[in-house]
Amino acid sequence: MRLNTSSSNNAWQIALIVFIPLFWLLAVVLVQAEVPAQERRAALSLESSARSDDFSRRLWVQPGSTTTKVVTTNAASGQLTPPATIRVYHTHYPPTGTIEVVDFETYVKRVVVCEMPANWTPEALKAQAVAARTYGWWKVLTAGSNPWDVTDWTDTQVCCPDSQRDPRSDAAVDATRGQYAAYNGQIILAMYCADGSDPTLSFPSYLNPSPTTPYLQAVDDPVSFGARRRGHGHGLSQWGGYRWSTRYAWNYQQILTHYYFSTTVEVPVGANPDVTTPIGSLVWPWSGWYLTANRTVLTANASDEASGVGQVVFSATYLDDTGSPVSATLGLATRGSDGAWRWPWDVSALPDQALTATITVSAVISDLAGHATSVGDWRLGLDRQVPTGTLTISSTANSPTVTLLLSATDSGGSGLAGMGFSHNWLWEGEDLRHRPGTGQVVSDTEALNGLAWQGRAGSDQAGCWFGPYTYALPPGQAYRAYFRLKTSDAITTAEVAYLDVVDNGGAQVFGLRRLQGLDFRQAGVYQEIGVDLNYTATGTMGLEFRTFWRGNADLWLDRVLVTTYPITYTSSVTWTLPGGPQTIYAKFVDGAGNVSPDATAVLHLPYRLYLPLILKRR
Repeated sequence: MRLNTSSSNNAWQIALIVFIPLFWLLAVVLVQAEVPAQERRAALSLESSARSDDFSRRLWVQPGSTTTKVVTTNAASGQLTPPATIRVYHTHYPPTGTIEVVDFETYVKRVVVCEMPANWTPEALKAQAVAARTYGWWKVLTAGSNPWDVTDWTDTQVCCPDSQRDPRSDAAVDATRGQYAAYNGQIILAMYCADGSDPTLSFPSYLNPSPTTPYLQAVDDPVSFGARRRGHGHGLSQWGGYRWSTRYAWNYQQILTHYYFSTTVEVPVGANPDVTTPIGSLVWPWSGWYLTANRTVLTANASDEASGVGQVVFSATYLDDTGSPVSATLGLATRGSDGAWRWPWDVSALPDQALTATITVSAVISDLAGHATSVGDWRLGLDRQVPTGTLTISSTANSPTVTLLLSATDSGGSGLAGMGFSHNWLWEGEDLRHRPGTGQVVSDTEALNGLAWQGRAGSDQAGCWFGPYTYALPPGQAYRAYFRLKTSDAITTAEVAYLDVVDNGGAQVFGLRRLQGLDFRQAGVYQEIGVDLNYTATGTMGLEFRTFWRGNADLWLDRVLVTTYPITYTSSVTWTLPGGPQTIYAKFVDGAGNVSPDATAVLHLPYRLYLPLILKRR
């Protein structure tokens, strides 16, 4: 699990046989599996209990007590008690060939310093500490009849000698002592990798996620867009966590709950009477980002060691419709079945406001013993206005290189930010493929060509709309796919659709996005939802732009339009493209991600050239 920036990703096997005369016979076969954060290894299978559960021979064990496998809970808070010790089988660090019984928190310190650079941000190091602790804890719980829980190398987590520890990584372990990541209150398989890229990957694969690890789902990770995936891509992305902590000041709870889907960060069980304050953090919406709809769901992670979390109260500051500052208590959060605390916030009456600290959100987390923790002062922006713009072509000369003239404005507060272009990369919703029974073609005056594909809640089966299996996009570039959708329910917090861009029948994923009903500004009105994709290379089946309709609200798909990934807005660009009559589309985007209606122009060239699309700023 060592953080490694090499590009090698080959699986390895080690066979170690040590014969001790008269008493001991050691036979160890280490079947290497993908280890979190080790880019040189292949994926760790959940069934890595093939580690050596069939051990019938004994290993040398260093003197000391054996570690307990019993994990107890506190009836009031539901918190777990970490193991006191962990058994480490040494394969690389001295004394090799032996099992060392190590104090559990000391073990975590010896792991973190090996798995992440100690000069990284304290919050990234804390996230690594919780992930390493949770992973080691999980190995203790699943060791079965093994005489050891983990090795000191990359088939589990790298665990170096105490002499290599660093005060900075030790401090991150101490600051999160005993804390763990949980799904439905239980310890998770906290896999992690060097760089999960964007998106990260489901375990064991995007095409076949395991039902036993629902928290290891692919997640949209925009800070890592364009980064090369290093490692297996499951769970916590170490470089991704570092980026979030440096660019958006995320704390470790935000990082962990982002990468481990639908999980919570928990403190261990504590003593009664309860004398400590609970921990917590706001985890949604993302701090430093814009809201682009009329509703959101404020979400917090909260945990208490003994008496249990009693309540979470959200507050906010913002400008009202007269421009006057307002400080308000929003309400008492509700704890969901996943352990997170939520409050639905309707911002439809608020004016759009820039990301300049006019909107801040905070929370007070209180336990049942009367202790409270204040968290937050998250900074948000609000922008629901789309840019507008025009596109003209300055010349129709006998050349494949033309100058595109652009003019655009934005009034929403986030400001005009970029623009992308499309060489007629457009697919109508009704022309894509659809699972039988998942909808029908309908006439729709709001659809740009008068037709759309509609899934009707309660009448049609939930399912996938997919295709077109295209090779039209030149590879080696970044793009944005705009799904033009509308829904009948813009209030529901349920996921109404899951969008992705894939190749190889779904085995290769380039981009994804989950859509709740409240992500739409208004019911019954089309909205273009962007999915970014870094199209590194063509696959074997062609690109698909898929909509997984969940069936809990009506959904219409008008079309999918793909543009080049937005570049900084400028008034003109030169564009080299194939010849022949063609429609060029321009889309303008603002700092909040809102996208303009189509700006189009038709280009006529007298001859045909087969050239990749090339954009140059003037």
